[in-house]
Amino acid sequence: MLFLLLFFVAPSVHAQQNEQIYLYDSLGRLIRAIKPDGTVATYSYDAVGNLLAITSGSGGVGAPTITGITPSPIRAGEGWDVVVTGTNLLGGSVQTSNTGIKVLSQKATDTSISARFLVALDATVGITAVIVTTPLGQAGTTISVDPPLLSLSPSTLVVNKGKTAAITATMASSQSTATTIDFKSGNPGVATSTASVTILAGQLSAQGQITGVNRGFADISASIHGTTAIAGSISVTVYDPGTPAALVTMPVSVNYPHLGTAATGGQISQPISVNYPHLGTAATGGQISQPISVNYSHLGTAATGGQISQPISINYPHLGTTATGGQVTSPVSVDFTSTSPPPPGTSIGTGGKVTPPVSVVFNHLAAGATGGWVSAPVSVGYSHLGTTAAGGKVAPPVSVVFNHLATTATGGMVSAPVSVGYSHLGTTAAGGKVTPPVSVVFNH
Repeated sequence: MLFLLLFFVAPSVHAQQNEQIYLYDSLGRLIRAIKPDGTVATYSYDAVGNLLAITSGSGGVGAPTITGITPSPIRAGEGWDVVVTGTNLLGGSVQTSNTGIKVLSQKATDTSISARFLVALDATVGITAVIVTTPLGQAGTTISVDPPLLSLSPSTLVVNKGKTAAITATMASSQSTATTIDFKSGNPGVATSTASVTILAGQLSAQGQITGVNRGFADISASIHGTTAIAGSISVTVYDPGTPAALVTMPVSVNYPHLGTAATGGQISQPISVNYPHLGTAATGGQISQPISVNYSHLGTAATGGQISQPISINYPHLGTTATGGQVTSPVSVDFTSTSPPPPGTSIGTGGKVTPPVSVVFNHLAAGATGGWVSAPVSVGYSHLGTTAAGGKVAPPVSVVFNHLATTATGGMVSAPVSVGYSHLGTTAAGGKVTPPVSVVFNH
């Protein structure tokens, strides 16, 4: 069957009524000529391109009509051979209203058009319009798009080097026979996966596993064996606790509203003295010289395992931030869940924000605090981390010590501004401390 291309001699559809129309195949050969009086000449060729015959007729060529489309429904995440049947389809082409469907390999005859539909995983599910266009007009029908047959979970995974984690392949509906699911790692030097699993007849899912090989990122994909059906991939982050983090060269926007940064849009306007090797900063000696990637997976960021592969904003949902998309657009403290009024001198904005930049007290971390409020701009009191203030509050401005992070202060407490030791973060200063005195509060 010949591939067809359209060639319009007339400058418009209206002009075609008074102009001769020519149709060519994909090799540039004339296959049909339609004269203004309705006379039609059809050209046929042999396998090597020699002209075999020219047949003529009159009438019978008009606007296309559609009598059917098969198959329907089709599924997202697969390729489908679709056939549109009707009349006057020679020289026609097929389009759809679904941006997730790519139409390839169209072949047309007088009574049918066959095409390859590549349906993306994120194609719009439901009824999709299908339009056939010929030089003499258009005709339309619909096709139904169902959700993908196969899915993978979880969508993201974090695993240490040498460790394993489970992944699950799930079918949208149970099958009458066993189904083999093939897994593939996009970066086997970072993470490998089970080669395949079998979902038994009548069952919906089966489990495989991934293994961390080296620090980095990898995507694990899956497909139904012997078909074109695919599933969305799993983004895997492999972390090696025994080695320094890889360098992050991509600047990202990091927002620390509880640190009182003055920049808007989540950008820190000056370097701060904190080193996060597990977050992939490129600076040494605890000095951040450029925007860094920071991951708080427990706070709902899109990245996991302390690595961010694309610019994101930091979201603090458990702290009551109200900005959409995880972006806090101004330096504000966070209003907590208490409904008690704030003490005098504390200005509270709408939407759970404190209008002046002040330090933050987190109600869920200060069990004994009345209302969880602070009476002055102070550092944050974490009663479960060993602060000495009554009720989990810090009365004077001091730095915060995290005794579970192996600081060197006696009992994990401080009574004056000091540096904060993050030994589990691998600071390079002796004793696990940041060499320049800085007050850094992180709500983890």
